[in-house]
Amino acid sequence: MTDVEALQAITERLDALLAQPHQRFYSIASAALYCDLSEDSLRRLIERGDLTPHRPVRGKILIDRHQLDALILGSAGETRGSRGSAARERSQNGRYGGHGDENLRVGRCANFAPDSTQNGRYGGHGDEK
Repeated sequence: MTDVEALQAITERLDALLAQPHQRFYSIASAALYCDLSEDSLRRLIERGDLTPHRPVRGKILIDRHQLDALILGSAGETRGSRGSAARERSQNGRYGGHGDENLRVGRCANFAPDSTQNGRYGGHGDEK
């Protein structure tokens, strides 16, 4: 198969996919794939009332694609910080004795500078005689 034939085959497959009607309702597993969330996350959204489950038959839960789209688009700009972001913010705001994280990276802190009067021990932390 030549490159031109391969591209033509891909184009035909894409045209066929685009011609298909979009699926409106998804199972929990399919909805998780659609919006790149875990099934557990979707179940929590249902429990919180952020998603409305449709139960056409007993034991089957379907989620409306339009509701998934609205949920995702409605959360734009409401990103949750990563676990490390709070630590970065604290260090930049001086939570660690007024020193940025450049001191933390190299293990320095102004409160623990060697004191020559203490025979090389760290300044007066229970070592006094």
